[in-house]
Amino acid sequence: MDRSFAVVELPSLSQTVHSPTITELNAKNNKASEIVVAWFGGSREGSADVNIYLTKAPTGQINPDTWIQPRSILTRALVEQAFGQRNLKLGNPLLQTTPEGSLLLFFVTTSYGGWSCSHINLTYSEDHGDSWSPPRRIITSPFADFSTLVRNPGTWLKDGSLGLPIYHEFLNKHAEWLRIGKDFRVLTKARIPSSQPALQPSVVPLTEDLAVGALRDAGSDQKIQWAFTKDKGQTWQRGAARQVPNPDSAAAMIRLSDGSLLLAANPTPKHRHILKLLRSYDRGESWSAIRTIEESNDPNIEFSYPALIQDSRGKIHLVYSYLRKSIRHATFTMRWLNENTEDNVPSP
Repeated sequence: MDRSFAVVELPSLSQTVHSPTITELNAKNNKASEIVVAWFGGSREGSADVNIYLTKAPTGQINPDTWIQPRSILTRALVEQAFGQRNLKLGNPLLQTTPEGSLLLFFVTTSYGGWSCSHINLTYSEDHGDSWSPPRRIITSPFADFSTLVRNPGTWLKDGSLGLPIYHEFLNKHAEWLRIGKDFRVLTKARIPSSQPALQPSVVPLTEDLAVGALRDAGSDQKIQWAFTKDKGQTWQRGAARQVPNPDSAAAMIRLSDGSLLLAANPTPKHRHILKLLRSYDRGESWSAIRTIEESNDPNIEFSYPALIQDSRGKIHLVYSYLRKSIRHATFTMRWLNENTEDNVPSP
């Protein structure tokens, strides 16, 4: 058994779970470094009983027994009380650690309609997720401030602002880049173009000025869409679609400690029954599938919505939704990744 790879199912408190997000919190106020995972769960997506749940484990001691029991940190009722208006849906949590060690949680709500009528909101914690601030809305437009959603984490810029990738679903599906100040107000906004309708950008900085983005294809191309910026996100240019199949499914991309890019995706023309890791050594121009994390012969089986980080010790963490019934957490080392073999890794 290769102990440089492990996968477990995280404990759950609801009938369905989806859209996991992951981050690492460094040691602070006598608390050890921790891996934190959140997701939304309820009887079904969009139901009245959906909560956002959170669990965590010490960074260097992760095993099935070290994850704390998940607890609800956000409910529809809490959001309604905070904003003084009804809330129909709650979803898409996004964890983001600040340079000072605080924990941000962006999340999506709708007051009417479906996800295309949603808003981005924020709450934060100064004590490793034990308590949270009252939720506040992120105003992305002074006029039509709706149909904005989050999925993948942002990048802290040198001026202390946060570059956050977001997307729209109303009428025209497209991605945008927000620059958010320390007071959580939007400073600038830029469109991230793509040749197809696209969602859920995953953006990785390569230099101080250059960043690349992998986008979920919501059109007919069925490939990972691509964009890049050469001026710290002020303007974006459309790149050619990557030669990676994408069945309108979420993907996650990070830059590893050796400078290569790692992509977690469902690289099939249809369905989400295969979850693979792909790697690029040329800034995303070309990709090779290096590991199969999960695979089923049944196209109705779903491994979806991956999220990736590499922690302060160099270990890589992948969380994803299995059949929307459980959240799975995989850990692996650079050595395991560098073996560069296509293996089917047994499910937990």
